[in-house]
Amino acid sequence: MTIQNYEIHLPESASPGDCLGAFGTALSAIGIELGSRINEGMSSTYGRGWMENLEEMRFLEAQRRGKTYKKSYSPYDYNWIINEPYHNPSSPVAGYLPTTAYNFFRNARDLVDTRNRWYHDHNPHNISDLVKALDLCSYIALKCELSVAGQIEAVRQRALELKAGSYKSPKLAPTAAPTASGASSASQKAQIQRAVGAVWLGDLPNRKIELKDSGALVDEAKKANVTAELTLPQQQRYLKLWQLLKPGWLWVDELGQVAAYVQGVLRCVGFWGIEDEPAQDPFSKFLLPHSYELAPDKLIDRETGSELRELHLGKVTASTLNRARMELSDNQLMRVTWDGDLICFGDSGAEYFGEIESQDW
Repeated sequence: MTIQNYEIHLPESASPGDCLGAFGTALSAIGIELGSRINEGMSSTYGRGWMENLEEMRFLEAQRRGKTYKKSYSPYDYNWIINEPYHNPSSPVAGYLPTTAYNFFRNARDLVDTRNRWYHDHNPHNISDLVKALDLCSYIALKCELSVAGQIEAVRQRALELKAGSYKSPKLAPTAAPTASGASSASQKAQIQRAVGAVWLGDLPNRKIELKDSGALVDEAKKANVTAELTLPQQQRYLKLWQLLKPGWLWVDELGQVAAYVQGVLRCVGFWGIEDEPAQDPFSKFLLPHSYELAPDKLIDRETGSELRELHLGKVTASTLNRARMELSDNQLMRVTWDGDLICFGDSGAEYFGEIESQDW
């Protein structure tokens, strides 16, 4: 079977649209080529109805275990291509993937998680996340020996140039410099941020605060500890978050909004000194850096490989994990938002399972 060449979008800018176009088409190209390979081989061996028969078997198996199973109906769905052999090691689909390659399933499932977050997260896509996503796409394409590997690598290199600021698109007209002093000063005015967790809008604030290992907040200009400027609720709510993120530096604007780089992306991470915090977009929460793999008898931190102790968890956290174990397949990837929501990104969006108490982060 001849695979038609699938054009992958080559970004000209770091805009959210260009980023989504590049990632979406790269992932589609992988799914189409892998799915075509699998479909051709499985049809030859098991007949044209192989997909429906396999899905029906999985559905009945899940029913017997008291679990749910969402049918895919398409062999070109990247999520299905990876999840089917991962959860069923004896699946004939495994024969079309390099499942024994070092860290293959780890990277393949990270790309599943990336796909679900990109399509269902409400934050603007950015060039830093695109580079990470294309790293995974390139790995899968090379390990699976796909013909689109060269295209994906070219897009990845372009994304690296855009991230470094070394690529200037001939298709985009240069931005005119402001001609009046008023235009320049207006751009420096603080913008109202959408929410804690959202990508930062506007310029980097001028006031710079260093977060010490001890948890002290030191104003760079004053050379003084200014932690006491936070209200008590802010100290209780945000200090633990800032220590967990370890951003090194915080920036505070004149509206009392706090910015920090989170995994290379500048985000709003809290408020400083104001008594009444503004209403926030509930969909702008960001995820903490670590992800977790949930098994029936253990919880694994995927970044460190360590098994997390569950013996002394708070009642709320224990109840949340128990609910997730009942509703999800084994070894699902879990994430925690900055304010303690345990979620899993599935094909249809984020699933919420409850709260993780702050002392259990």
